[in-house]
This record gives sequence, structure tokens and C-alpha cells, in this order.
Amino acid sequence: MEGLYGKRRPKVLNFPESAEEYKLEYPEWLNCHDSNWEGVPSIKEFWEAEVDYLEKTGCLHLINPTLIAYYVISLLRYHENEHSIAISNTVYQSKRGELRVDANPLVGISKGYLADALAVWDRIWRIVEQNSETYYGDDPSHDIMSRLLSNKPR
Repeated sequence: MEGLYGKRRPKVLNFPESAEEYKLEYPEWLNCHDSNWEGVPSIKEFWEAEVDYLEKTGCLHLINPTLIAYYVISLLRYHENEHSIAISNTVYQSKRGELRVDANPLVGISKGYLADALAVWDRIWRIVEQNSETYYGDDPSHDIMSRLLSNKPR
């Protein structure tokens, strides 16, 4: 408490389960969002991959499972759209006789799902970044502001 302003007690988040014992179960309600496309991974596979990845950071117990579910749903929809685009983009003959590529409206939808997935992932990653003991970003020595403030020539 000596280093804290006003010697206030620090705010501590207390979770009933420890990080080592915490195992996030797959929510069955996600099955209603599952894909019917052959070649697109199931939503359960996306869920398990993300949970396994986040478990390695040691911060999985801090992340709201609903955030992971939103991320997985957006990611699945993005992959479904990309799969649909891959099989439906066709070259067709126009009335004038020249060949053109049909503009597929799914491209815009796909971009939207990817943007949604990345926005949710950014929120998840901020939780990991702020609570992890391991630094996952760039090398801190590359930070320009720290170089300017350190007054040490490099």
C-alpha cells in the first residue's frame, strides 16, 4: 500500500475458481448457430480452438464466455460467407458480349462479419494483455516514447 496514492487499499477481483482449475464448457445454445456448409469447421471446433488458445495465456477465467461466443459466431459467419463467395463467383456473358465478373453482395457482408469478429477479439485480447504476466506484444525496446523518455542513446 506504500506505493498507492493516498495509501488506499487496492481493488482486487476475487474469482471463486482458480485459474488452474477453471475449464470453460461449450455452451449448447451455440449449436443453433452451427454451419451446414461442407468444408467449413463447426462452431464447436471454433469454440474449442479459441478456448485452448486463451487457456495458454492464463487469463481464460477473466474473459466473459459470451464474448468468446460472439467472436466464434462472427468468425463462423465470415467463413461461411467466404466459402459461399468461393463457389458462387461466376463469370458471365453480358448483353454486349463481353465477359465480366458478377459483383457478389456477399463480399460486403463478409467484410462486416470479419470487422465484428476483429472488434470482439480486440476486447478479448485487451483483457489478456492487461492481466497477463507475459508480454505478448512487440519488443518494448522498440517503443519510440520509451526511447525518448529514457535519455539513453541506442
